[in-house]
Amino acid sequence: MLYVFLIFFSLFSCTANKHLESFDAAWQTVADSYPYPDFEGLDWDAVRTEYRPRAKKVKNSEELRVILKEMLNRLGVSHFAIVPSDLYEVKYAKPKPATSESEDETNEDTSLPKVKNGWIGINVRFIENKLLVTNVTKESPAAKSGVRPGWELTQIGDQFYSDILDVLRTEKSDSFAFYAALVAQRKFWGSKGDAINLTFKDGNNQQVTLDIKYGEFSGSIAEFGGLPPTNVLFSHEKTPDGFHLIAFSGFMMTIQQPLNNAMKE
Repeated sequence: MLYVFLIFFSLFSCTANKHLESFDAAWQTVADSYPYPDFEGLDWDAVRTEYRPRAKKVKNSEELRVILKEMLNRLGVSHFAIVPSDLYEVKYAKPKPATSESEDETNEDTSLPKVKNGWIGINVRFIENKLLVTNVTKESPAAKSGVRPGWELTQIGDQFYSDILDVLRTEKSDSFAFYAALVAQRKFWGSKGDAINLTFKDGNNQQVTLDIKYGEFSGSIAEFGGLPPTNVLFSHEKTPDGFHLIAFSGFMMTIQQPLNNAMKE
C-alpha cells in the first residue's frame, strides 16, 4: 500500500505560539487522514506528547521542520512531506474584465490556489537543473499560445523560478526534482478566463513571455490520502495501424473505469 501525504501550511517564524500552531496542524492532518485508525500499532497520540515539547522550544521555521520530519518518519512509510506554503505564493496577473475601462490596473493573487476547472495544458519536469516543458496538450491554451516541448520555464509572474528552487533546496528533500516540478505544476490551474504570466527560454535560447488564459478542463478531479484535490487527465485513441494509445496524468481512482474500458478494446 502506498501512502501519499503532502502537508501544505505556513510555517510561522514569529513566535513560539505560532510554531506550536504549525506543529499541531501537521499532527492533526495526519490524525485525520491516515487510512488506518490504529496507525498500524503506532500510538500517534504518544508521538504528539513526545514531540510537542520540542516544538515549543524551536527558534525558527527550519528547526520546526526538522522536528516535523522526525515525527513523520515514526510512521515508517514513504511519500510524506512538509512543503512550506510560501513556495506556492507566486504572484500572477489576472486579465481585466471585458467591461473594465481601466488601462493600467491589474489584480494580483498571492494566495495558495485551489484546484479549479481551468488549465493551460502543459506538463513540466525538473531535468539537469532546469524546469523543462515535457508535454503540451493539443488544442490547449498553451499550445495555442505557441508553447513547445523542450522550452525551459524560467519565471512565473514576477518571481524567478531559480528563487523558488533556492527556497526548496533548504528542505534537503530526496524528492527535490518531484517537488520542483509540483510547485510549478499547481500554478497551471486556475479559473477559466483568468491568466498566468509565464516566461520561457525557447529552442533558440530566446526569452519568450506569455500571458496564457486558463481554458476549460475536461478531465476529472481526484482525491487520495492527504493529497490536495488533483486534476487528472485520461486519453485513449486508436492509431490508423491498429495500436491503442493510453495516456493519463496520474494513476488515481477516477481513471479506473475508463482504463478498464480501454483495456477491453
